Amino acid sequence: AILAPIHSPINPRKPHQRLGYICALLQAPLTNLSRCNRHRFFHFEDPYTNLHVFGPDSPELVRHRLFRDWLREHEDDRNLYTAVKREAAEASAAVGEVTQQYNNRKEPVLREILQRIFEAHGLSKTSTERV
Repeated sequence: AILAPIHSPINPRKPHQRLGYICALLQAPLTNLSRCNRHRFFHFEDPYTNLHVFGPDSPELVRHRLFRDWLREHEDDRNLYTAVKREAAEASAAVGEVTQQYNNRKEPVLREILQRIFEAHGLSKTSTERV
């Protein structure tokens, strides 16, 4: 069975002191895939996991936490996101795509859920307010 990756954000207190957490992570079979703007991304095969490391003032960490908390509280969106992740993983695996194509496949649903989150928190106008 094709499994969608688990995404796990972590937030070390001093992300610029990479040696400490990277040495610990390298004890596991992780691949350091990318880094940019105080964000590091690691991949772990078993279980299939994407591990994101953010700096303490990263807006991306806030977005990840808002998304996580929303899915915990909204079963309909949790089920929707679970389904689209599985569908995207299966479709991408079937044609040999890489992570970016998998992300592209689930992006419309991700943006739809994020819009609901931002509206609920007063961070974005609702569709009726935009008219």
